[in-house]
Amino acid sequence: MIVLDGSASIASSDWQLALQFTNKIVQGFSGTQGGGIGKDTVEIGVVQFSENAQTVIGLSPDEAAITSAVTNLRQMKLNTNTYDGLSEAKSIIDSQGRPSSKDKLVILITDGQQNQGLPAKGISDKLKAEGVQVFGIGVGQNVDEPELQSWCSLPLSKYYFKVSGFSALEKILQKLVADACPHPPPPPAPKGRALQAPSPPAPSLGKNCKFHLPSGLPTKRRLFAAEEEPTTVSLIKDIFKKPAALPQIAPNTSDPCNAFASCDKCIGQHSAGKACGWCTGDLKKGGTVSQYKCAGREATGSQWTCTGHYQTSTCDVPGDCGLDGTFRGLRIDNEYDFGEWSAVFTPGATSTDVKIEALDMSGAAKSTLEGKLTCNKKCSEGKSLSGVPFSLTTSAGKILHGICGYTDQTQAETTGLMWALSDPGEPKPPTDFDSAMLNTTKSSVYSYYQCASFKKGTCAFTAP
Repeated sequence: MIVLDGSASIASSDWQLALQFTNKIVQGFSGTQGGGIGKDTVEIGVVQFSENAQTVIGLSPDEAAITSAVTNLRQMKLNTNTYDGLSEAKSIIDSQGRPSSKDKLVILITDGQQNQGLPAKGISDKLKAEGVQVFGIGVGQNVDEPELQSWCSLPLSKYYFKVSGFSALEKILQKLVADACPHPPPPPAPKGRALQAPSPPAPSLGKNCKFHLPSGLPTKRRLFAAEEEPTTVSLIKDIFKKPAALPQIAPNTSDPCNAFASCDKCIGQHSAGKACGWCTGDLKKGGTVSQYKCAGREATGSQWTCTGHYQTSTCDVPGDCGLDGTFRGLRIDNEYDFGEWSAVFTPGATSTDVKIEALDMSGAAKSTLEGKLTCNKKCSEGKSLSGVPFSLTTSAGKILHGICGYTDQTQAETTGLMWALSDPGEPKPPTDFDSAMLNTTKSSVYSYYQCASFKKGTCAFTAP
């Protein structure tokens, strides 16, 4: 497993160098003798971490799929939670690794110190106790070397690397891959014979890797021939990239939307000028479960209920927004209300509980709003002006709409959250943060900050 630090301290140009280096590690393993990357030899997975961890690709024998996933990886640009990165890698190794394999590796690449989450040593010790070799690569001058070294396997001369910057990573490439999978020792020479130059080593099923580093590393990744059969992994990728076509269903003449048998086909259609919607649960009419999933709520003769989500704009199923903990901040649009705001988020399996309070200058609550949030994506993916849409169902049963996203003002000990909420009665969220700020839509904008998890109990907002 390759574990990449994607925190905000890494410049965009250096992030690209880190991705290139990761792909060259993959190329180094693919160019080995004894099989290289493949289903029965070497599988590689990649994790990115910042404030939390993201699986870029699970353990895969498909070099092209790994390289593509890394090349197109977007940087998270938040805090540094090394614990989550290593924990995600361990979870993948435990669930996807071959039980019989003794050669399990984690290669961690980071440019700084952990500033969020549980101590990473706790999870690195578990990895090492299970026989996983942990390599650490520190980049730049801000690395806490004793901390990073404490996560690595021993001896450090083999498992710990330090370079001055991302541009210097290639200097350690060959030694890194060689240390990760060393050549098995040559057999002893028979008595009376001189030791001959060893022939290319055969695959080893013992403690040495099943593949071995050749004298020179490849400079380009292997290209598949045009006539080559697709691999199992590439076929799986294609399935997930484009939903498989479902059998055509005979349409209900009273609701033409019923004719569309997949969500992506359904939500782009209209019936008698009304949008079709996809039901993620059971579509019921008169208490009977329908064979259809796509329906037009306002179509004549189609009075039905949906036990799941009725979706007209996206096939993503709403769920937890990825927000957790206490945030404090201010309302910042031109309807600014003097004082502070507090938002406490508690994630659940399918939604996030939230309690929002308007505070006076003494910190006492002037008003409170409670309810459940659902998002199509995590708020941390709201990197653009349009943010991530969410719905807030209040404890009184009202539905409010908004957008959320993380700001670029991430600091070492805080995380910034942008939040725009439409006024009660508005049927949709603001178009983007700018329109909400200027009140071209009936909405309010708030800017929140959350103290890093390792500062819980000590971080507080104080009056100047």
